[in-house]
Amino acid sequence: MTSDVQAFALTIHTGTDAFKPDPSPELARILREIADQIEAGRDYGKSVPVRDINGNDVGSFMLVDELAQREAKRAPPPPDAVSERRTEHPGERGGR
Repeated sequence: MTSDVQAFALTIHTGTDAFKPDPSPELARILREIADQIEAGRDYGKSVPVRDINGNDVGSFMLVDELAQREAKRAPPPPDAVSERRTEHPGERGGR
């Protein structure tokens, strides 16, 4: 089930040479490029890579279902992700 509550998620990592010494011009260029892609009808329901002027992958953008994300954060981890716990047997003492 999809929700009507959606958000636009954008991540840009500014550690490459394209952002030095001042990240502002490259950030502005990338934001204009993203806006042009959206306006042109680019499908951004799936993660779309963001590249700096030198072609380096520096992030991504997409439309996300906020409700699904919130529920996923609240859900318990899958059984295989839970570490096994050691059970004490009668007569044993834990390392206390």
